[in-house]
Amino acid sequence: MTYQNNCGYCSGSGIVYSSGLESIVGDYSGKTDDISYMIEAAERPSMEYTGRDISEKFDAYKDDNYAMPMQKGVSITYRPAVDNFLADVRTNIFVGDAAEIKDIIYEAFERTTGLKFPRDVIVNIISEEKLKKIHSRFCGEWTDGIQGFAINRKDTSRVSEVFVKKGELAKTMLTLGHELGHVLTGKLDKAVDEEAKAFAFSMAWMKAIKEENIGNLSTVIRLDKPAMNGLHNKALDFVLGMLRRGKEAFDVYLELVKRILEVDKYV
Repeated sequence: MTYQNNCGYCSGSGIVYSSGLESIVGDYSGKTDDISYMIEAAERPSMEYTGRDISEKFDAYKDDNYAMPMQKGVSITYRPAVDNFLADVRTNIFVGDAAEIKDIIYEAFERTTGLKFPRDVIVNIISEEKLKKIHSRFCGEWTDGIQGFAINRKDTSRVSEVFVKKGELAKTMLTLGHELGHVLTGKLDKAVDEEAKAFAFSMAWMKAIKEENIGNLSTVIRLDKPAMNGLHNKALDFVLGMLRRGKEAFDVYLELVKRILEVDKYV
């Protein structure tokens, strides 16, 4: 398969969030095939949340960061961005919906960030058919190889959503990690910085899963020598370069969010 850019942005209407699983992870498998239930008014208010949020990590993110209008960001993860970090021989554990791996998601997030999973992000693990329908509504034409995408609504202080194609556990978790890297904070001004932010978080996410053997996935993730078949990406090259310099992936993520690091200054 020809490699495509891992991330794209498009404008779109608001999206309704589900309220299942403590309003954190959702599953649309029981819904009708008509996706109109997802496309209500964008004015739906933000979910009330009094717990710790990932944004507490980022001193640079204040209210005035959202003063300027921002386009709603939609990020897309393609197959090469996931497959190149997986071993050839893997466990064949199939994930049918988010409820099945709720605890694994929570543990991976806490091990990666030191925080509880935020309540303004919802994870949806759905069939490819439904993924296509939702993607077509918000992003336009479907492309083979899409594993998941996310709608970042941080700029409007509303709930963001991640959509991942149901399937093998390892691939599901790696796709999820990349998309979470996009939606935990507001979209960065430069697309290459935004994509590097997602790669940095996903590298930290994979490291936590591997080191802690979360979901028994330690042996299926390869971080030392990823197979970069067809994956020559400026944002990923930047992140891998920072790691070779001795930086931790999560620190790279934080510094990109704070705008301390910019890809174009190093690559």
